[in-house]
Amino acid sequence: MAYKEIGQNLLILSIALFIGILLMEFVLRMVSPPVHTGVGTSQTEKANIYGWAPISNSIEVFINPDTGKKSYFKINSHGWKDVEHQFKKPSGVIRLLFLGDSITYGVVGLNDLYTRKIESLLIKQGFSNVEVISMGVGGWGTDQELEALEAEGLKYEPDFVIYEFSGNDVTDILKPEEGPGSSKISSAKVFKYRLVRGNLAKIKLYPQSERTSLTRQIKKILLKSAIIFNMNIIKQKLSWQYEAAKLKHWWDDRPMNAIATYYSDYSDVKSEDVNGGWMLLEALIVRMKAVSENNKSKFLVFSEEGENGKRMWNIKHGWLQTEGTSEYVVSKDGRKYPADTRRPLKKLKEICERNGIPLIEPKREYARYEYDCHPNGAGNEAMAQDVVDFLVNWEPFLKRVR
Repeated sequence: MAYKEIGQNLLILSIALFIGILLMEFVLRMVSPPVHTGVGTSQTEKANIYGWAPISNSIEVFINPDTGKKSYFKINSHGWKDVEHQFKKPSGVIRLLFLGDSITYGVVGLNDLYTRKIESLLIKQGFSNVEVISMGVGGWGTDQELEALEAEGLKYEPDFVIYEFSGNDVTDILKPEEGPGSSKISSAKVFKYRLVRGNLAKIKLYPQSERTSLTRQIKKILLKSAIIFNMNIIKQKLSWQYEAAKLKHWWDDRPMNAIATYYSDYSDVKSEDVNGGWMLLEALIVRMKAVSENNKSKFLVFSEEGENGKRMWNIKHGWLQTEGTSEYVVSKDGRKYPADTRRPLKKLKEICERNGIPLIEPKREYARYEYDCHPNGAGNEAMAQDVVDFLVNWEPFLKRVR
């Protein structure tokens, strides 16, 4: 009799547990559904071209780095964080195409992206025939952006092509690199460019991808559960906090990084690699310009680097120190390296001047998050205003829109 009662109790407990799990799954699907939270995945056809990319028509979530507040948006049918755009340009419309990395993909909601704000600001100033198209993916380098321009961007028949420059572009195009500093996302790249006797050479890579592995497929199925999805998000957050606390000077454990572009003296920071990155970057930008002009598009560069917001963020978080007018990066062993946060913009300016490329420089300060160095909503607004101020005073733009 006791065994029968135990069996009955276990059955009741199992049913109650099952119902409880179903209720939790239902509630979580309402308040925190299992949607993608990254900047792209290798689980998409476009990954065969670029390494990783957003999934067309997928629902994504933006999580505010400071408040944790969530907002949802939809990736458009062509696979970009943007509103819908058809390839065929409507009659009388002037199109601006933006290419970029996480700055252009944005750590903001879709409506707060600087590219969306540029369009609305231009319309408010009377340029009602302007359409702004955004093709940005977090972690991408200039090489992937060039590929996107050639493979898809030109299909939109843009009148203007604008490449958004970030300091980490110089090192991202050198990835994936060998050694412990290789980042997980960069190892998914399917190609990279090298300079061979001054010419660009495209090298096919064999990325370390779990794209077809059984483990990857099982994980993909499990993450469709709201319970497992949210447990995984909590695990990721705890992991990020642990790693951040353990590695304050994160650049010390990586062969190449964005901070390296600030150094004035490269003696101990792989100068050959970083200087090679600048040479490769110039070649890629020149190719972008040629591809655009062959399509009868004007080519410009917009720099997110060189404004005071990022400098102040680096100082506040201890990644940069100042003494009078001098700037330093201090390693974990206490060694000081002379740095210049304006250096990436200066180098970019030289590249643009050498090659006759208009450069949109940052004039305003771009506000950043407290816990993330990307521009927040106000920062994106300031970026948009800088771009619009340049365009409405630039004769080639005025001639096209009139």
